Amino acid sequence: NSNRLALLLALWVFSLGLLQVVENWKNTGNLIGVISNRPPANIEKIALWSKENTAIDAVFLVDYSLGWQQFRAQSQRPVFMNWKDGSAILWDRPFIEPWVERLNAIGLDITQKNLTLSKAVNKINKLYQQLQDRDVKNLKLRYKLDYWVVPVQHPSQLPVVFQNQAFKVLRLK
Repeated sequence: NSNRLALLLALWVFSLGLLQVVENWKNTGNLIGVISNRPPANIEKIALWSKENTAIDAVFLVDYSLGWQQFRAQSQRPVFMNWKDGSAILWDRPFIEPWVERLNAIGLDITQKNLTLSKAVNKINKLYQQLQDRDVKNLKLRYKLDYWVVPVQHPSQLPVVFQNQAFKVLRLK
């Protein structure tokens, strides 16, 4: 039933937050680092470029991994989805449907048997890394998407509008 699914998802999202706290503690070793974690400089550069050079309603498809969680706030631009979006179900239960729909759109079925948190995180990261131009064009047919951020080495025929040492921003036509 939907209440059970919502509870399971809420616990899953809480677990993700806890994983982030543990990861921040491992990386910094202090409480300040845990609560004021900043993304890598290359991600911040992409966010700053996005804020200064794109329309305020431009939607970005960014990696779902934890390093990109602050992109939306830093760029002041919407993203297709990220892990933290799932926490919205704690105060807006109906949000679960569009969030799960977007997870499904990239290939993650969270109702799959024996899907643990670590398996889900690994799977969604792998799915994002495997996205190709045609996959993203198909997503764009269903959702508003304007830009796709990928590692520099990711193959694509889409136009590059910005690039730094680690990432490139692709314009979705």
